[in-house]
Amino acid sequence: MPDASEKLDFFPGSGVTWQSMGGSFRVSWSLVALACLTAGCADDDRRNPNQLRDTLGVTLGWACSDKGCVITSEPPAFVACGEAQGFTLFLDQVALMCSSTIMNGSSSWYAEDCRPLACSTNDDCPFFEGRTYDCHKGLCETSDIAVEQSSDRLVALCMSTAPRPTDCYTTDPVAEALMASNCDDSGCTLPSTCLQP
Repeated sequence: MPDASEKLDFFPGSGVTWQSMGGSFRVSWSLVALACLTAGCADDDRRNPNQLRDTLGVTLGWACSDKGCVITSEPPAFVACGEAQGFTLFLDQVALMCSSTIMNGSSSWYAEDCRPLACSTNDDCPFFEGRTYDCHKGLCETSDIAVEQSSDRLVALCMSTAPRPTDCYTTDPVAEALMASNCDDSGCTLPSTCLQP
């Protein structure tokens, strides 16, 4: 079972970066060169949804073909930000949608900028070759990779209904306190008061 999470940067007018978060593997793809990471290569009986939504109800238009997936519409990631911005999918055991700043073709975010992808049925969740997300307890989850106890996952699951920061330069004191009390060098422990995938 792979133990690496990936991030997929989707923002208008740029390529997609697929990066293994646990190792040195990094491949840059154009938006039309994501073939075989999309529905056309995974399961002929299932299609990717036409939109993705997080636990706050933020929705992204989502279109996939055998050539790749693209975000077709998105709200602003931040209200106040002097940098390019967009959304990133962080493909951990629970899929996360993160509001991000964009620089040099790659995205960055704080843990408090991520929320889980929400769902009512499996058809609400994205899937890619080798990585299928199914709806479990209202969240898009996969059993295709091992659970990574990251700060992004901790904050997203504990603050799933809390609004994201509106300023891309601001950190959230609640998120900082969560990480300080639940994370150490070996990872993060998910408190029982948070969503439990």
